[in-house]
Amino acid sequence: MNKKGKYSPEFKEQAVKRTLSGSF
Repeated sequence: MNKKGKYSPEFKEQAVKRTLSGSF
């Protein structure tokens, strides 16, 4: 649970940044 919680925010941020970079 701790690992998932720690990975959730980091993974989400990286995914958003990648999506923005890909979209742009």
